[in-house]
Amino acid sequence: MSFREAVGAAAPPADSAWREGKQALAGAHRGRVDCADPRRLTGSLDLDSALAREPRHADAPRWDYGIGYRPRRGDERAIWVEVHPAFTSNVAEVLAKLDWLRRWLSDEAPRLGAMTGTAGAPKPFVWVATDGVRIQRGSPQARRLSAAGLDGRLGLGAHRGAGSSPHPASPLPGGGAQTARMGLSGIIVLGRRGGSPPFSLLPPGRG
Repeated sequence: MSFREAVGAAAPPADSAWREGKQALAGAHRGRVDCADPRRLTGSLDLDSALAREPRHADAPRWDYGIGYRPRRGDERAIWVEVHPAFTSNVAEVLAKLDWLRRWLSDEAPRLGAMTGTAGAPKPFVWVATDGVRIQRGSPQARRLSAAGLDGRLGLGAHRGAGSSPHPASPLPGGGAQTARMGLSGIIVLGRRGGSPPFSLLPPGRG
């Protein structure tokens, strides 16, 4: 099943929210998602907006976006992206969003759920930091992220940009990196060439 078909099989009103490429993403967020081969992007879904007026979800901690991606081998996958500040104080609210998303996938979009979390694939839930990552390695909040499957996607690598710290980023549990002193936003890169993982985060200017 394709990502578009899986969106169409979801409970209304999300069933009509599929858009080509990155068109469902807000303009300010499209630059955070890149693909080495744009043809592998099979559509997008603004889940937050689609359910904003749905009574049973209007006051819920809704997740932002779903993105369809076709790897070089295997079936299409659904990847779920939350664009959000990444301070320690934000951890609980983003984890609440993730819990809501998992319940929505199970109860109202099981076909999208089936495309999520393919065995052996990169983690399908991604938190893109808007203003750099300020979650300390080894903190209780970092451990909660690791347990929830959100670690390792909060700014992979370091970037010596204007105003950034000369200190390299330190690894978060699970192999990612925290850029607490870097003041960077994350960029998702799908299917990056050069041997990189098919789904990763890089600092601005490195995607």
